[in-house]
Amino acid sequence: MYSRRSIPPIPLITALLMVLAGLVQLVTLCRGMRYFSVPVSFLYLLAFGIYVYFAVVLLLRRRDLLLVVGAAGLCLLNLFSLFASFYSLWSVLGSLLLLLASLGLLAWAACAVLPALAPHQPVTETLWFLPGAVAALGVFLTVAASGRAGSLFSGLLTIAIYFFLGITLVFPSGRLTPTYSGPGDFDSAQPEPVPPEWDGTCDLIKHVLLLLFTFGVWYFIWIYRTTAYLNRVEDEPWRTPVNQLLLCLFVPFYTVFWAYKSAQRLEKLSGTRADDEDLTVLCLLLALFIPFCPPILMQDRMNSLVLGNTPRGPEDLAEQLRVYQKLAEDGLITQEDYGAKKRQLLGL
Repeated sequence: MYSRRSIPPIPLITALLMVLAGLVQLVTLCRGMRYFSVPVSFLYLLAFGIYVYFAVVLLLRRRDLLLVVGAAGLCLLNLFSLFASFYSLWSVLGSLLLLLASLGLLAWAACAVLPALAPHQPVTETLWFLPGAVAALGVFLTVAASGRAGSLFSGLLTIAIYFFLGITLVFPSGRLTPTYSGPGDFDSAQPEPVPPEWDGTCDLIKHVLLLLFTFGVWYFIWIYRTTAYLNRVEDEPWRTPVNQLLLCLFVPFYTVFWAYKSAQRLEKLSGTRADDEDLTVLCLLLALFIPFCPPILMQDRMNSLVLGNTPRGPEDLAEQLRVYQKLAEDGLITQEDYGAKKRQLLGL
């Protein structure tokens, strides 16, 4: 049965990085299809399939042999890349190092899910960074051999994937502390208290900068978190955050539908007044033509809601006024303070 608890942040970031890497492989394949040979085209297609498979496994929080299969797929991909790189010594060395790094991830995955290898888990907790470091050296040699600045982005993306995946495989909670308790999903190892759920607030400047400079990674993280946050609307059906994230990732234009339905829930949650703009219609139109804007508008509304700047409706407003009136009657605040708060809540 699906657990309503959120995915730990490191596995979520790793999955989104893999989706981004898969899309890079697919775009490169589509752009160079006329010039690539059949083996090279197959290599790009295989890379796309492996990255997407691994991302789905992480998003579904599967911590079993499916992780080992994904790591074995990375090894297979790097093995084929090694055979295709025999045009210079540096490219061969780079591909060989990437193959060694993927073999390290395969060993980390096996130690994480196979009970027979559980005694070796302390070793992986000490050397979790080793596959990422080896991959970084391999990427450096590969980029240097190709001499193409365009391959630098995909190289940096590969390094990030190997480092984050190392943390994900060794530390199920996403924290660099010993957490192993046996095979299972990400919920099976929790020696530390579960972090509280997101309260819906995020600094708006930070939110905008992350939307601009994370190549879509923060946008999908925000979709996942916002879906979970808006499940508190009582008269709306529960939406599984993982399912919504997968639909936004892989179904064209689903983000438009998601923005429309989420804005509807947010309006119900905030209890918008008649003089407020229609957030639902605005987000729908902007999602069609300027997709960058709805996340900013919705986050601004959530900030206002959580910080108490937007009443949730007449009942909530009356309750707040009663609370402040009681404080004034008890002498805890002055009548001037009560009057100022009353004017603020009524929007006068």
